[in-house]
Amino acid sequence: MDAVIYVRVSHDKKGQGRSVEEQESECREVCADNGWTVREPVVKDNSIGASRYSRAKSRPGFDSLPNILRRGDVLVVWASDRAGRKMEDHLVLRDMCEQLGVIFCAGGQVYDFSKTADRARAGHEAVDAEQESSRTRDRVVRAVKARANKGDAHGALPFGYVRTFDPVTGERNWHVDPVAAQLIRDAVETLLAGGSLYSIAELWNSRGMTTNYYVKEKTVNGVVVPAKHGQPWQGRTVRNLLKRPTLAGLRTYRGEIVGPGNWEPIITRDQHERVCAVMADPTRKGRHGRQAKHLLTNIATCSVCGAGIRYMRNTGAKDQYRCPVGHVGRSAEPVDAWVIEHMFRLIDIWRDQVFFFSDDDEADAADISGSSLLWEQARALKQRLDALTDQAIAGTISAEQLARATAVLEPQIEAAKAKAQADTIHPLLFRLGESNNDLWKSWTIEERRSLVRAVVDITIHPAINGARKFDPATVEIVWKGQKKA
Repeated sequence: MDAVIYVRVSHDKKGQGRSVEEQESECREVCADNGWTVREPVVKDNSIGASRYSRAKSRPGFDSLPNILRRGDVLVVWASDRAGRKMEDHLVLRDMCEQLGVIFCAGGQVYDFSKTADRARAGHEAVDAEQESSRTRDRVVRAVKARANKGDAHGALPFGYVRTFDPVTGERNWHVDPVAAQLIRDAVETLLAGGSLYSIAELWNSRGMTTNYYVKEKTVNGVVVPAKHGQPWQGRTVRNLLKRPTLAGLRTYRGEIVGPGNWEPIITRDQHERVCAVMADPTRKGRHGRQAKHLLTNIATCSVCGAGIRYMRNTGAKDQYRCPVGHVGRSAEPVDAWVIEHMFRLIDIWRDQVFFFSDDDEADAADISGSSLLWEQARALKQRLDALTDQAIAGTISAEQLARATAVLEPQIEAAKAKAQADTIHPLLFRLGESNNDLWKSWTIEERRSLVRAVVDITIHPAINGARKFDPATVEIVWKGQKKA
């Protein structure tokens, strides 16, 4: 009889195939003991899971077996769970072997699926394999959750940290890397001051930093030494990094913050929440590609079609802001001057309303936006809900009581988060609020555009027929969120 050997391993991090080679060796011994001739090549699925929790959508080796097996062959596996850890996989295997007249051998035990007793025996083993897979997953989930509750580090090493190894205890810990951590702190300050993710990425790339700065490592005297490699930074990768709660020393589990982690934070929790609020600002969306060089490009809109206004250079004439369809067009210089003048009038009104406090208002003045208090309120509500969840798990309150509490507290949590984001004053506007408007002159075009985009809506209307002089009435400027006339 000819034998076809099938081997599989779920995880092979180094890609060396050692485990499948060991399986193959034992399967060959079984074939030799039974006088079966191994038909080459051996069918392999390396680093591919077969449980219901596996991310693998297919197993190329297993799926090829119907085209490889011949009537009268023996399919040999190291153990029955190598052929699959799901009942549906076992049923596919059983039907395939029965239809082709193939004998199945797992762990030295031979099964002829045309016989009732062998079908039952193999079915019981398949059930056991599936249950063991579920039990293993449950153990892993409990262990991961326990580590999360303890605040232990988990997952890939984040940018800004190095991993150390204690040869005595065997523990691996994260420690702040002074070079990368300072870049992160500077980036957070830049972002909160109105800077762009694009400019941060450009700076990091110019300094030779890469996304996977610490992936390749070697241990020297108990300290993991990083090696530079990876991809250049982009705005989106900087965004994903700076939003990570890990940088604020916060441990997450299934996307939720569960408490402080057992590692040194690079930024404060308040900075983390302010960064997330800035990221959630809808005015930041769509800011990709080359940096604009003119104040109102794609910020001002056409009143006729709603399209973003573009800057057009005119040879021998004044440069213009124009609608891409041609509905409106204005000389750029007087439009810029009028927008800046009117915007600062609105800022002065805002400054009078927000920044003028009496001595009795010092507590409020310490937090102009009130967003920190709102974030704290959201955290307190979340902690209450988490405590009630723990009580429900412990059985001290009923599931119905938890459901009622959840229905009340979750909307309050989301409302507090939304209000905190809405009350977060744009960093550049905050800086202007504490100083005079001359600070504007020292800003880059990117910072100026960021402020304009954040505080006012600008709409350009068609000029009156025959009008040659600039008419400010045709450039509508309103405070952000205010209804237009």
